[in-house]
Amino acid sequence: MVRSPSRRQPLGRRALQRRRAREGRAVGTPRGRRPRRPHRPPRRSDPRRAPPGLGEHVAAPPSSGADAMKLRLDRVSHRFAPGAPWCLRSVSLTVHPGEVVGLSGPSGSGKSVLLRVASTLLRPTEGSVTLDGLDPAAARASAAIGYVSPSHRCPDDVTVRAYLTAMAALHRRGDGDVDGALELTDLVDRADAPGGELSLGERRRLELSRALLHDPSLLLLDDPSPGLDAAARDDLSDFIVTLASLGKAVLLASSLPDELRPLCARVLTLDADHRLVAPEDP
Repeated sequence: MVRSPSRRQPLGRRALQRRRAREGRAVGTPRGRRPRRPHRPPRRSDPRRAPPGLGEHVAAPPSSGADAMKLRLDRVSHRFAPGAPWCLRSVSLTVHPGEVVGLSGPSGSGKSVLLRVASTLLRPTEGSVTLDGLDPAAARASAAIGYVSPSHRCPDDVTVRAYLTAMAALHRRGDGDVDGALELTDLVDRADAPGGELSLGERRRLELSRALLHDPSLLLLDDPSPGLDAAARDDLSDFIVTLASLGKAVLLASSLPDELRPLCARVLTLDADHRLVAPEDP
């Protein structure tokens, strides 16, 4: 039977409970299901504060070093062929470690193209993309990127664990990394379920697990919330804030700008001409 994501605890909470139980510490909330909770606005990302319930073991994000990497796009333009229409026009933005930056705009404005350029799947036609001053295509930089897009999907006949194991092998990661990703995204109990039996919320969490297998410093999330109910969206928002509190830089593109504003430190908008409404940001 497919589980309803609306009755699940916030992402990462059950993982913390299991960890506390193993360490012999008291668990703040009883095991079992919680009553359905009302919809609430997500917490705005703040690199100085971990979400409630995680503060005991989440340190303040690092301000420098290899694990804290800044994404910078400088006057980036892109088109798929000479003479073709532009998909992006002179886009400049920065995402700092421990920050969630939102990217909104109408359909076709270039949000997905921008994330693909930042992920190294596309090379910019003009301008530059750097991750801590490095070309993202460089080995060290590309290993620090986690990318989630609607095109990623676990096959219906492949189990959650088998899918993550195959993805982990691409990054030379082992079973321990798979177990950690399953626990972090609260999918331990669904590890042996085939992809076809997962709810939409569970599928979204599985793709987050895949993107987190190699512990990236930068997460690029392309419209992860459409189709989720209110409780599942709250869980996803909580989890994104948790990742930022761990020092990760998050660039979140969404077709729902009203959901971005309470969650993100800043929201940038691409217009129909494929330009940022505010070209430069801090």
